[in-house]
Amino acid sequence: MVAVWVGLIGLLAGCSQESRLEGHVYDVWGNPVEGATVVMEGQSERPLTDKAGRFSLPWLPGEHKIKAGREGFVQDHLTIKVPEQPGTPDAPAVEFALWPKPEDPGFYAKGIDAYVHLEPEQVRIVGNQDLQSYRGVRFVTARTDGNTLSVLFHTPLKMDKVMRLGLSLHRMEYIEQAKMTGPVAEINTDVDLWVPTKEIPLDVVPLHSRMDYLLTAKDLEPGTYTIDTQHLLSGASEDDFHEVPEPWRVAYPFEVR
Repeated sequence: MVAVWVGLIGLLAGCSQESRLEGHVYDVWGNPVEGATVVMEGQSERPLTDKAGRFSLPWLPGEHKIKAGREGFVQDHLTIKVPEQPGTPDAPAVEFALWPKPEDPGFYAKGIDAYVHLEPEQVRIVGNQDLQSYRGVRFVTARTDGNTLSVLFHTPLKMDKVMRLGLSLHRMEYIEQAKMTGPVAEINTDVDLWVPTKEIPLDVVPLHSRMDYLLTAKDLEPGTYTIDTQHLLSGASEDDFHEVPEPWRVAYPFEVR
């Protein structure tokens, strides 16, 4: 009789255990984010992540939108499909990667374990634009690692204005001196600039905030690159170039190692 009761209690306990959807919230470097709020659309339960970044939600079969966020981070969203039965091979991995919000506007490359702030450098012109000239930047101070570039662009500009900025990425080369065409002859001229040689495809995606955009580029070879706006390094005419206020005539160079 005792054995029957023990078995019945075990069965009831097993039935009462609710299946849960388990997940994690990390930052973009893989560190757990404690105290993040996780919300499944249409559900009132709003768990907070623990020290390991873990959370759980009710197991509800079907397609669901889930978001995770914490003060100081850019919110992240996922759309997942939860199968009928838990523990199946197609059970979704619910993992969020949050970008920390920078305090100041600018370009912040994802480094190995922290942001690399891309400092603005003045775009300079050497030579006579009607005859021959070079455009570029003089100093490169930022360093990144790896052949995939991920940059958080933190700005008060809305998406339509960001698109009109003409964000572009260029591979650069250093030119110390060059023979340049003058009024009557070629002359050796000190250039001392990093100048663009090739435009690299750059993806621009808005994140789930009003001020943050993710810029990405893949398969970058080691070398020097620059993010620029308004076609300052390559496409802008001399008149267009000089119509841009001088404080905005900047680009954001960095070295990929």
